[in-house]
Amino acid sequence: MKSLKKDLLIAASIFTFALVGCGPTADTSLLTDSSTDPSSHALDKTPNANDLMITSSSVNISVPTANTKVEITGDCAASTYPYHYIVAKYNGGTLGLVDLNTTLTAATANKAQCKNGRFALAISINGWAVGQYILELQMVAYNTPSQLVTNDVRGRFQFNLTKY
Repeated sequence: MKSLKKDLLIAASIFTFALVGCGPTADTSLLTDSSTDPSSHALDKTPNANDLMITSSSVNISVPTANTKVEITGDCAASTYPYHYIVAKYNGGTLGLVDLNTTLTAATANKAQCKNGRFALAISINGWAVGQYILELQMVAYNTPSQLVTNDVRGRFQFNLTKY
């Protein structure tokens, strides 16, 4: 009989502990389903230039002289801007590129897109001489075509290209 009482006491203690652990949390908890403040459940979707980002693990790329293009892939983020594109630059000028993730059209010529946090593009280096070049990729976003937004810190990525 003692064993049964002891077992019942242990079971009741465990059950009580489980109920206490499932009790309501403090008012400042992130785990709330309160309907009194629906704005507390929405993410801020305001576009932010600080969230523009482009990077790649390919910091140094070497290609033979015969190559007419160089391909590069990496990570990117376009914040929540409705429109964005990636451009390739050398000495301040825009380079010809092809987005390897989309079909080439007049609207996408020389521009690539960030898709699911990744980009893949090919830059035209046809006719370039043997040598070393510093190229730059830049993420450009905009709310309207006349309001371009960039991030000069995380929204630019430089890499070295060696043509041998």
